[in-house]
Amino acid sequence: MNSLYSQAETEYRRQIERALDRFLPSRTGDVLTESMRYSLLAGGKRLRPIMTLAWCRLCGQDQEVALPAAVAVEMVHTYSLIHDDLPCMDDDVLRRGYPSNHVVYGEWTALLAGSGLYNRAIEVLVDGGKHVGLSELQILDSVRILCSAAGTDGILTGQVLDMVNNGSTLVDADYLERVNEKKTASMLCAACLLGCIAAGADSVVTEASVQYGRLVGLAFQMRDDILDIQSTAADLGKTPGKDEREQKVTFARLWGIERTQKEIVRLSREADAVLSKFPDSGFLRWLTARLCERNR
Repeated sequence: MNSLYSQAETEYRRQIERALDRFLPSRTGDVLTESMRYSLLAGGKRLRPIMTLAWCRLCGQDQEVALPAAVAVEMVHTYSLIHDDLPCMDDDVLRRGYPSNHVVYGEWTALLAGSGLYNRAIEVLVDGGKHVGLSELQILDSVRILCSAAGTDGILTGQVLDMVNNGSTLVDADYLERVNEKKTASMLCAACLLGCIAAGADSVVTEASVQYGRLVGLAFQMRDDILDIQSTAADLGKTPGKDEREQKVTFARLWGIERTQKEIVRLSREADAVLSKFPDSGFLRWLTARLCERNR
């Protein structure tokens, strides 16, 4: 069964990669588009768009109707990574195993490339949503959800809280949970919810998708913090050990690795319990377990 789920994940990735290339075509001599494509097509887990497609299928719809939303989610996520790596933010020179965007193209191009991806994501939601037959209300809801997750209700505030954390001695577990909810879980919630909206799901399902996204988002970030301590640049695709160098408090540093891993297990079990209400949730349950045990 695991091999079937692994094959399904591979197929999701292939579909997403093709769509990303199609929705952001190259333009000869256009450095900005080249910079946008450099980061967007650099690989990565593609976790968020996979969840968008998987939740759409869980709702009984063909995943094709959620493909524009999946692409938009990955564009916004990539924009956030480009900006996150800038010298004025986390100042990281490595992302997804390649030099960060600003290292290759310069700071101002990287800044504009991130903004361009955000703008293109909205265009994809609207134009792509119309193409696959979504209603105006579905498209409007999708735009609202993605903008909320990417804005001051989500990753922007999460980044502010994360930056303030550098060198702070006043950070506790409640503060860290708020950071993780805003910076990581908000986009995972949006990814799941967008798949449900594309499928025309009812409120019971959409509420479950948000609950699931929050639990997985918190567990995912905790695991990421552990890997920042234990893993290598080759495995992570980004620079490890940055939290310690910046004196940033994470759950792994606040609680220790053993307790943090126990909390990850608890959160993943709660996420699994949410999925257990749905008969065709095998793939997402497998994906949840793999994410919470991952080594990269």
